[in-house]
Amino acid sequence: MDFDHQLRNALERTQPSADFAGRVIRAAGKQATRRNVWVAWKRWIAVPIAASILVLAVGIEQQRRQRIQGEAAKAQLIQAFEITSGKLGRIQKKVRGVLK
Repeated sequence: MDFDHQLRNALERTQPSADFAGRVIRAAGKQATRRNVWVAWKRWIAVPIAASILVLAVGIEQQRRQRIQGEAAKAQLIQAFEITSGKLGRIQKKVRGVLK
């Protein structure tokens, strides 16, 4: 056989098998099922990612509030020390005045 004859035989029109349509439909169904699985997987992976972002945001906000509360407590403590220092200074002056 020469090359031209082989090529003609390979490209010759043939009738599909009897179950060809069924195989095509089954293959298309499998393709759709795979696509549906992928879409469902993307939805299920998005839920934990969104939950993680939410937990992270809540944690950051809680840290910010604690820092603000800590700074307010520090300011109150410094003010209390200043008041106490002033009162102790006046008491100390009175005690020195009595002792002289």
